[in-house]
Amino acid sequence: MRRRIWLAAVAAVTITGTVGACTGQDTPPQASCRLLTPPPDPAAAGDPTGISLAEQGHSTLHAANFSTVTIGAILENTTDKVAYHTRVTFDALGADGTSTVQDTFHRYQVIEVPILLPKTKVPVGTTLAIKGTDATDVTITFAPSQWLPAGDATNGLAPITTTLVPAKTSTDPQGIGTITYRTRSANCTDLVSRGSSYVLRDTAGTLLGGGIGAEPQDSGCDTDENRFDNSFITAFSAVPKNANLAKTEVAALCDLSKVTDSQPSGGPLN
Repeated sequence: MRRRIWLAAVAAVTITGTVGACTGQDTPPQASCRLLTPPPDPAAAGDPTGISLAEQGHSTLHAANFSTVTIGAILENTTDKVAYHTRVTFDALGADGTSTVQDTFHRYQVIEVPILLPKTKVPVGTTLAIKGTDATDVTITFAPSQWLPAGDATNGLAPITTTLVPAKTSTDPQGIGTITYRTRSANCTDLVSRGSSYVLRDTAGTLLGGGIGAEPQDSGCDTDENRFDNSFITAFSAVPKNANLAKTEVAALCDLSKVTDSQPSGGPLN
């Protein structure tokens, strides 16, 4: 009888130990990965309070038959919320204070920063052909469509960092630039690329202007570790001769979902 009790006790210890070992080796479930679905953008622009114009600059360039103004700015989100779908509108003014942008370039006046995370900055810009040979001033206005709560990697609101590739960033005598960069995303899944934006500086760091590459980038917003370079070509006569391309600042414009194929009149270029 005692022998049976002892065997039963040994069996119980063995089974308990085996179960405990299996539990210890179980992999804890991963955090869910589901991109945030924001409510539809309201018809009116949201409150721009909380986004500041940290820096701006512009330059006039002259081609054979026309002149252009390249405009660049650094926007800063000073809040603890996410600025979503921030529309940025640029204008170049003549001596009389009215817009001097050529009619065919009105569509280049508006771009959109899909996501501007809390306490972060983003370079934005555009290049506009103007009437005449000079612009006496420029204006930059901006407003998000709405404000979202801060998020993290599980809902698509984690940082996406960019690194310029100077060896593959260049310009030609006509002021047409090629800008190349790499990205690294902290998000749990890919976001949707809506192009790239950049600013240019001289050797001293003065902001000279900027622009946008509106075409989506294949590796601009993905999470693939074996990523490849992203590259785009600037507008014609967009890079001043005194620009130090190694100081170019570029951003990947990434969204939570694809925008409609047909943008309304006055909508963003990207």
